[in-house]
Amino acid sequence: MISSLINYIAGYISKRNKSRFLKDLKKLNFNEIVFFDIGAHQGEYSDIIIEEFTKKQLFLFEPLDKFYQFLKKKYKGKKYVSIFNKVVGEKNRKINFFISTHSRSSTKMKLNNKSKYYKIKKFVLKNLLKKKVNIQQIRLDNFINKVKKIDILKIDVEGNELNVLLGCKKILQKNKVKSIYIEILHHNLFKNYSSKKIHNFLIKNNFILYNSYNTRILFQEDRLYVNKNFV
Repeated sequence: MISSLINYIAGYISKRNKSRFLKDLKKLNFNEIVFFDIGAHQGEYSDIIIEEFTKKQLFLFEPLDKFYQFLKKKYKGKKYVSIFNKVVGEKNRKINFFISTHSRSSTKMKLNNKSKYYKIKKFVLKNLLKKKVNIQQIRLDNFINKVKKIDILKIDVEGNELNVLLGCKKILQKNKVKSIYIEILHHNLFKNYSSKKIHNFLIKNNFILYNSYNTRILFQEDRLYVNKNFV
């Protein structure tokens, strides 16, 4: 019951943010899109690109097998959509991935069981960890050889955002990524997570904060960063 309520609230806020995100994309005047969806879930943001842009190429990365299978069926026959059942991070290697009772909270990151947010979430969901699986992790610096550039790099990976960025540092420095749409957390559920480090990393690598889509009720926000060369 409570988990369903959380999903409903998250879905409502996500819908509102997607509308604002689309308005900003139109302001940036993208004629065609190469879209990387890191943490694709059920393809909510990929759907925006598919619906709004005639010329597009999408690469979806989703570690949860049930959503991976869902995405394969959903986009079957769409040759411009490629789907990968992998984690994206800082190194190419096998890792442990923790599947949560609340699927949106599944992550490779270690939980900070001393945080107030952890205690609240555990009280609401009873058992945060459902099971642990071993899965392949890749870094985008290696994968990007398959494409010339990324117009939008969307990252929603439950605390693993900085590691994704570290794994594509080379392509960021070569200005192969035009914009980054990233989830920023305002809680300490995950060990060693720092929103400040994420922001500073992007600023250092030639990005500016274009817009912020705040969702304080869920202790998080989405941000759109744009490479200075494309503003």
